[in-house]
Amino acid sequence: MSKFFSLSKVLMKDVVSVLDMKFGNKGGKFTGPILWGIVGLCMLPLIFVFYMLFQGVCAIFVPAGELAYITGFMFSIVCLVVLFFSIVSVPSVFYFSNDVETLLPLPLRPAQIIGAKFFVALTMEYGIALLIIAPMYAAYLSYLPVGSLTLNMLIGLLLLPVTPLAYSSIIVMVLMRLFRFGRNRDFYNLIIGLVALVFGAGIGIFSSQLNTITPEQAVELLEGNRGVLDNLRSIFPGTLFAGRAVANGEAGAQLINIAITAGVVALFLFLSKFLYFKSVIGISESSAPSRKMTKEEVLTGARSSGIFASYLQKELRLLFRNPTALMNCVLMVFLMPALMIGSMAFQLSNTDIDLSGLLLAIDYNNPRVVSFIMAGAAAAGIFISCMNLVTCTCISREGKNYIFMKYVPVSYRTQLNAKAASGLAVSVAGLVLFFAGLEIIFKAPLTVFLGALILSLPGGILMNYLGMLIDLAKPKLVWDNEQRAVKQNVNSVILIFGGMFLAAVIGVVGGIFLKTPLTAFVTLLIVTGALAFGSMQMVLTMGESYLEKLNV
Repeated sequence: MSKFFSLSKVLMKDVVSVLDMKFGNKGGKFTGPILWGIVGLCMLPLIFVFYMLFQGVCAIFVPAGELAYITGFMFSIVCLVVLFFSIVSVPSVFYFSNDVETLLPLPLRPAQIIGAKFFVALTMEYGIALLIIAPMYAAYLSYLPVGSLTLNMLIGLLLLPVTPLAYSSIIVMVLMRLFRFGRNRDFYNLIIGLVALVFGAGIGIFSSQLNTITPEQAVELLEGNRGVLDNLRSIFPGTLFAGRAVANGEAGAQLINIAITAGVVALFLFLSKFLYFKSVIGISESSAPSRKMTKEEVLTGARSSGIFASYLQKELRLLFRNPTALMNCVLMVFLMPALMIGSMAFQLSNTDIDLSGLLLAIDYNNPRVVSFIMAGAAAAGIFISCMNLVTCTCISREGKNYIFMKYVPVSYRTQLNAKAASGLAVSVAGLVLFFAGLEIIFKAPLTVFLGALILSLPGGILMNYLGMLIDLAKPKLVWDNEQRAVKQNVNSVILIFGGMFLAAVIGVVGGIFLKTPLTAFVTLLIVTGALAFGSMQMVLTMGESYLEKLNV
């Protein structure tokens, strides 16, 4: 056991290293915790939504005597969410980390290696479980005894992610063992990531309909779908007893839950001995096919072009050919507008409101209405562009290859502008998609549409250059997995929440104080244009200095 704990402690350093933040070459002992504390504050609205949901559940099902049943079902939903997200995280821990080849020759038992990696993956899933169980606990306080509730909720939190994580780990091991595509990290991440985005979109649309369900409809839904709910709980059998332990305080049910979880872990360790090591051998070998290039291909690839155009082409190819960068830096800019417009259209089509009458009620001849649209467009340009993580990770994604930027015969100024242009191209495409979708729904006059689109562009320039400035000041160059350069990069968090705040300020202030369309358009264009120009000059002035001092 001592080797298991020692190995788990070593592997956990990669997980907690994300809290060790630096600005430039100066360490910040409290920088990471403070920034993640801010992220926690930003999660409070979501936690409050969960709390209100569980309050409504208690109000409906406690009088009906069905709290234990529905609690077990909600635990099953949590397990289902953990199962899905762990399918994304398990390959990074078990297969795509650089410690695999180091651990295999060490005098460690298979169960110790697998168990330690399972423990590391489990700590990542506790965040998802805690996000849901904490508001559930707060909602149940008004209905259940505190002592029993606290103990059983704590045990539930500790045990709940174990079974779905074991399931997902076995699924991933089988995929890696049987199918070659699983061994291609890039292709695997792309497919799973796309499925994750679709899954998240489905959850968002489903959640938006929950507030329309009445208590009577909820009870009828429960009675009419007990077979379906029982089938879901049978996949995660411990949730049935966990629900009874929480709602009724049954100690025996909790003991059965513990025994089931222990049995799942034992079965996982037994199966993984036969699956994991056979599938992990040779995982670092390239899966790319090799072939000879024809003379025409060589000549086509060797044609000359301008320095800026060539560097920009290189940046765009890195973005779109790397599934990690494509999923995390590019696709969100397109998916966010699509989800917003799709959700808006779905809501309008599923209400009793006459959509045509609602659209006709928008008076585009009213100066205040158009002024408000102009302010919203400027804010939307910033909001959508802050979801673009291209430039706020452009230096970090270089990793240890950052030295290429120093010896390539291209000026720092050109390199920075090309990186900014790659991010701006993505932002502009997302903005055009967003405003085109809104135009299809609301059918605004062409002048309003074009004015809104023009006002959104300076926000794209502003956020892309600000993101680059943040990454220049604090790049994350040391990583063993390219996903860490994006997903565990606090620069993305700073840009997203900073952009949201700035968008809110511009949208609210502009909507309140700018009374006429012309005043709104000119003022907002000057303000956002000045901010964009200032950010560009800051990057081009300070960027060269940052790059000169850049080192791992």
